[in-house]
Amino acid sequence: MIEITDIYHSIKELLESNFDNIPVQLKELKTPKPPCFYIKFNSSTEKQIAQEYKEDNISIDIIYFSQNEELNDLLRIQKELNRLFHKPLKIKLSNELKTEIQYQEIEKIATSLNEQDYVLNCTITLNVKQRLDLDNRFDEYDNENLMDELEYTI
Repeated sequence: MIEITDIYHSIKELLESNFDNIPVQLKELKTPKPPCFYIKFNSSTEKQIAQEYKEDNISIDIIYFSQNEELNDLLRIQKELNRLFHKPLKIKLSNELKTEIQYQEIEKIATSLNEQDYVLNCTITLNVKQRLDLDNRFDEYDNENLMDELEYTI
């Protein structure tokens, strides 16, 4: 299953591979050292859409802090981010047994420029539909004890 941390790491890898001279920050930034990107979780809503499937709407901000106080720098990064996120996001899912690659479409891209602080905010929204992990949903119940409880209540 795709988790938010998988999406974070995929975005970080994408930024690092396309902007090799701009560091990517994942942790809360109090005083960013431009130039840098900061990836920030915005929101997530989850709803069950069928017996075995769920849908997550996930919103993530990618904030770029420019070192050059030039509008052209922000516009260049904005253009490149739009190009990158118009393609499906490559997400690596790893467990003990194997690494699996999935591609997830970006539902929406919105950017805004702050010309006073020379900051670019790019918000991406993903709509992730996936099968629920039902294999171990009853693991927390001990069936033998559950049956004993049922017998007592009858």
